[in-house]
Amino acid sequence: MAAPVKRIKEPENELINIPSAKDFLREGANAQELVISDLIITSREWLEEETGRNFGKSNYELYLEGFHDFTFPRSPVDIDSVEITYNNNEALPAQNFTIVSEEDPPRVVFKNVLPNLDDDRFYPVKVSFTSGYTDSNVPKRALTAMKLLMSFYYGNRDPGSGKVDYTIPIPSRIRHFIGPLKPRRFL
Repeated sequence: MAAPVKRIKEPENELINIPSAKDFLREGANAQELVISDLIITSREWLEEETGRNFGKSNYELYLEGFHDFTFPRSPVDIDSVEITYNNNEALPAQNFTIVSEEDPPRVVFKNVLPNLDDDRFYPVKVSFTSGYTDSNVPKRALTAMKLLMSFYYGNRDPGSGKVDYTIPIPSRIRHFIGPLKPRRFL
């Protein structure tokens, strides 16, 4: 069973701001900022779902049924932010696990003698972590893909109402940019 993961905090800032989006879209001051803002968020969320990466720092909680090794569901992970608690928020000492940060996405390996878990608790292990790129380390191809998707939907909106039809298939040229961003696992 897949471990439940919950985003606790959305990114404080989007990697694409409204002025740069207007510039990319070649729209002037009268452009519909609310529509553009929604498209910025939509393009980020789509890219995150397609790649398993975060484009903007977010806080997460991952819940486990026990102390079993796992791979983080989102990357890049701020290794220093990882905190593992169990039962009733008892902190698991750092010597009881290792983070394999050389892998993408990183993996946690439990070691040593681990404490007992409450048998009646559903998902007694909680892993808190921060994940996401910032302005300084975001891959350029991710920004390009987000801008292209934003532009695609902006061009296919109803000019009168500003409503966007999100059911239109995403062009392959946009998917081309995200291929290298998807994590690869080798056996």
